[in-house]
Amino acid sequence: MDDKDILDELKERIKEGPVIFTPDNDFLDRLNPEDNIELFKDAIKDAADSYDQDINKLNDDENFDKSI
Repeated sequence: MDDKDILDELKERIKEGPVIFTPDNDFLDRLNPEDNIELFKDAIKDAADSYDQDINKLNDDENFDKSI
């Protein structure tokens, strides 16, 4: 599989929707319920914004490829 095939496959997987993260026990142990919940909200918002930016870039790349 060459780079273009891998990138095409990645684009298709991203378009299918968000990746589901299943935390393991190690991850859950590191979480502290006393931590500031606003930090978690900000982290989730940043991740969602980043995901939206990735999708927009992929769509822009596809439109550019079609116009060539």
